[in-house]
Amino acid sequence: MGGPDPSTALARRAAAGDVDEHVRAWLAEGFARHAAGEPLEHALRLDRASRLRQRDAALLRAAQALGEQPSTWALAIALEAAVRRFRDRVQPFLADGRALGELDTALRDAFATGERVPTGRRQLWELLR
Repeated sequence: MGGPDPSTALARRAAAGDVDEHVRAWLAEGFARHAAGEPLEHALRLDRASRLRQRDAALLRAAQALGEQPSTWALAIALEAAVRRFRDRVQPFLADGRALGELDTALRDAFATGERVPTGRRQLWELLR
């Protein structure tokens, strides 16, 4: 996977009891910020602005996984197709534990933020510009 686990993924892992050094470090860092006065949601990077940044970063990783495209508009069209394919054909079956490639891992991370993932090419183009 490209980059660190987003805080939403770390929160899900902690809730499931899957606590490794990454989850412990995230919790320790977040609670240290909370003890210093930040609201807990902000300290753990679970506020809406953080989730939107995580979603957008995951969509950009997905766009990179699609490879070179002739233009940003062509990339937005390819990303639109990938987002819809993931939403309709991959996401419903994630519970079966199958391994995901780079593109689907990035899209899983985008959907896991809990924020609406844009599916229109114009919205995706705006993100990619």
